[in-house]
Amino acid sequence: MDKKPLKIAVYGMDQRSVKTMQLFLKGPCHGEAVIVAPEQADCELIDIDHPQAKDFYDQCLEKHPERTLLALSLEKVALEHTLSLTKPVSRDQFLHVLSDLKAAFPQLKQSIPEAETSRAPQNTEQTSSIPEQPEQPPLKQEADPKHEPDHSAAQHNQAAFIGILNDIDFSDQQQLASAYYQAQDYLLGYLKAVINHAKSSGDVMQMSTSWKTIRIYPQHGLINLEANDKQLRAFAGIPLHQINNNLSFKAIGRPEPDLNDENNQTIEAFIWKLVIWTSRGRYPYKLALDAPVYLKHWPNFTRLLITPHALRIAALLMQGPRSVLELARQLDISPQYVFVFASTCYESGLLAPARRQSDTLIQPVPPPIKRHKGLFKKILNKLHIPVPGESDTHEST
Repeated sequence: MDKKPLKIAVYGMDQRSVKTMQLFLKGPCHGEAVIVAPEQADCELIDIDHPQAKDFYDQCLEKHPERTLLALSLEKVALEHTLSLTKPVSRDQFLHVLSDLKAAFPQLKQSIPEAETSRAPQNTEQTSSIPEQPEQPPLKQEADPKHEPDHSAAQHNQAAFIGILNDIDFSDQQQLASAYYQAQDYLLGYLKAVINHAKSSGDVMQMSTSWKTIRIYPQHGLINLEANDKQLRAFAGIPLHQINNNLSFKAIGRPEPDLNDENNQTIEAFIWKLVIWTSRGRYPYKLALDAPVYLKHWPNFTRLLITPHALRIAALLMQGPRSVLELARQLDISPQYVFVFASTCYESGLLAPARRQSDTLIQPVPPPIKRHKGLFKKILNKLHIPVPGESDTHEST
C-alpha cells in the first residue's frame, strides 16, 4: 500500500465511536488511514444506521461529488457512489476497501474524477434504509378500498387499536403480565413463519385455516385473502391453540398472481394491520419496557394503517433512542398507544434495542500467535503435558 495514509471524514458517529475508529485505524490497520476534518478528506464515511444518515448522504454528494463514499451499516447496502462496510468492521475488510480506494487514486488527490468507476453500486439483495428513490408498490394503488389504509379511523375509533385493555399500574406485576402478547400464540407468528419460508424457497405458499385460505406470493410481495379487514381483525385475536389443529400450509409452485384481484395486498401492509389487531394495546413479550429502543427509518405511513399518535411517537424516536415507557411519559399519552406502535415496528423489523455505537463498530482483532515458547512451556511439552490454549501437537525432541 501507499505510505501516505488515506484521509477519511466521518459522519453519524458519536465521540466514543470516533475514538474507537481512530484506535482501530492506528493499531490493527497500521495507520493506513486517518480521520480528518471534512475539508481535508480524500473520501467520506457515513454511518447509515444514524437517524440523519440521509441528510449526511445528500450533503456529501452535494459538497464533494468527486469523492468516494463509504457506507457503514449493520447490513450491506446498495447506494450509488458508495462502497459498503458492514459492522462490526474487521481489519481485513477495512484494509481491502482501503486498497481499492488507494488503487483508484495513488496520488491521494482531493479531486479524483477517475475514481468514478469505484463508485458502482455493489451487487447485493439487501436494501438501504435511505434509498434515493421511494420504493414502488408491486400492485396498483387503486385496489379495492376495503384494503386501503383508513387514516381517519385513528381519530374516530381508537378502541379498534387498543382493544379493551385498561390503564395499567406498572408497579403491579399481575397487571403488567396482562399487558404483553407473544406473536407465536396467534395467527401473526404462524403467518410470519410461513412468509419467511416462502421468501427463502421462492415458492408460492397456500396457508389453510379454519376460517379462510391465504396465499403468499413472495416474488411479488403480495398476500391474497378473500376477506375484509373487519373479518381479519376478529380472527387475528383468536389464540392459536384454539385453531392450531386447523392450520396447515403447502408450496404450490410459482403461479403468477392476478394483479387485478381486489383481494391482493402487500405483505408489508398486511402484516402491519395484523400486528395492530393482535397487539390491541399490548407490547411484544421480547421488548423490554425500560430499555431504550430506536427506529431504523421512518415508516412508510402513506401505505400503512396509522394508529393514534403514531406520527408523534415516530418523530420522537427519530430524535434518539428512548424506552417505551419514556415515550409515553414525554408525549403524555396512554402507554397502550405506544405499545401498539412499538409492536407494529418491532414485528416489521423497524424497531430494535439501542446499544452504544462503539459496541458494534469494530470487530475485535484476535491476539497474535506466539511462535517462540518459553522455558516453562518447553518443559511441559517435554513431559507431554498439554499447555492450556495450545493444540495437541508438541515439539519433537
